[in-house]
Amino acid sequence: GRPKTFLLASDQTRLIGVGPDTVSFHTLSARWDTSLAAQGGWDGLSATASMVLEAYFKSTKLRPIARVGVRFVSQIEDPSEVANARAFLHCAPPALAGTSYRIGSLLGRAKYRVTQEKSIVLSYGSLGEDSAINSFMVDVDVIWTGASTVEHPEALQVAGNLHGRAAQVFESILDSKTKNQYDADAR
Repeated sequence: GRPKTFLLASDQTRLIGVGPDTVSFHTLSARWDTSLAAQGGWDGLSATASMVLEAYFKSTKLRPIARVGVRFVSQIEDPSEVANARAFLHCAPPALAGTSYRIGSLLGRAKYRVTQEKSIVLSYGSLGEDSAINSFMVDVDVIWTGASTVEHPEALQVAGNLHGRAAQVFESILDSKTKNQYDADAR
């Protein structure tokens, strides 16, 4: 990978990665929309990121940005002792027909080409012991790699567009039961 400096928020739920020609925005949370709510949503994070990036680029001699990423990592938990992955994630494999087998562990990764410049990497997996899986990790990474470079203000606009795409992907893989659980937790 490309060498980066990571700037971590004091609450450790957000970070900005900056490299020689790359910038990325990471959110680590229990839910896409509530993770940004405390900071004024994407607009609040974008405003903070703009100040941070301006200071960073003034203090370094980095070239314009050729790659922008928005990444969301979430842990999904099922309060029951052993979770049914398919009941939480649309991307999980189905149960084997005619059996009562449960998935012992789960790990998957897919890369989608959205356009020539945009791609989405979706990773997911189970957390915990094979006999007691009740927690899953979901990682949505939306990436723009431009044919030309952009300065940091334009990179924030690109990131805003990627943010919307990442939110759509995240919401599309969650089962309605999981969405309802998160909505209840957010209240």
